[in-house]
Formats: sequence, structure tokens, C-alpha cells
Amino acid sequence: MARHLDSVIGQAVHLVYLPNTKGRAITDADVDRLCETISRNFPSATVQHAEAIFDGSRRPILLARIRTDSTDAVVALAQRLCLVFDQRFVGIEVGGRYIRVYADDTG
Repeated sequence: MARHLDSVIGQAVHLVYLPNTKGRAITDADVDRLCETISRNFPSATVQHAEAIFDGSRRPILLARIRTDSTDAVVALAQRLCLVFDQRFVGIEVGGRYIRVYADDTG
């Protein structure tokens, strides 16, 4: 159904998973910083607290949903978030596929 809506409406929704690889609490300041970073390139997004399992542990994450036709812009955002939040990686979901993006990933 979601894929059908994407093709009918036209603009895909990409997920960005900002993990907490440092193992510290996610603060309201982190949410504000994420929103500020996203808003520089995307007119609208939804950000929420979530949980994920990686490296065998359950950890808090921030999850953003971004509407855009540019997957390159989503990858560039993930790279920027790695640097801004000093994370090992940021996960993105593009076309139903989960990808880990690292700050030093190139084309």
C-alpha cells in the first residue's frame, strides 16, 4: 500500500535512523540539533524517538522521515549527521532497503 501511495502521490518518504553509538542518553538538544540540520535542506520532516537493536544491544535512536526525490540528498544528510553527532554511522532506508552510511563514504 505504501509503495502504491508513493507512486500515486509522487514523492518518496525516506527514513533516517540516527543511532546512539556512544551509548549516552538522547536529549532534547539532540532533537533540536537534528531538526535544525534537516531543515537546512528539506522543507519538511517528521522526527521521533525510537529504539533499535544494533551491535547486539537495544539502543535509543532518533528516527526522521523525509520527503524528497533525491536519494543523493538523503545520503549527504546522513554523512553530515555522522559528523554533527560524532556517530560511527547513520542508517537510511531508500526504496525499502536499509543502508549504513559512514561520514567518509564517497560516491
